Amino acid sequence: MAKYEEDFMLRQAKQMADLLGSFMDKESVAEIMEMDAEQGQKLKMKAHENLLEQLGSQASQSSRKRERSLIKRRIAE
Repeated sequence: MAKYEEDFMLRQAKQMADLLGSFMDKESVAEIMEMDAEQGQKLKMKAHENLLEQLGSQASQSSRKRERSLIKRRIAE
């Protein structure tokens, strides 16, 4: 890419950033950042819940296997 094309693109990006900055005030930016943080927390909580469910199902499967082996031993006796 030629140098003049890079300069043009950078100027355009700067103008867009300036216009966006004048369009939004500091409070609205803070609200957007806060909403993004809340969404991130919700996603993390959902991932933790899924992990807990998976671990719970694995633990219940292993306890069932132990119970079955104990039942088989008692039947064999």
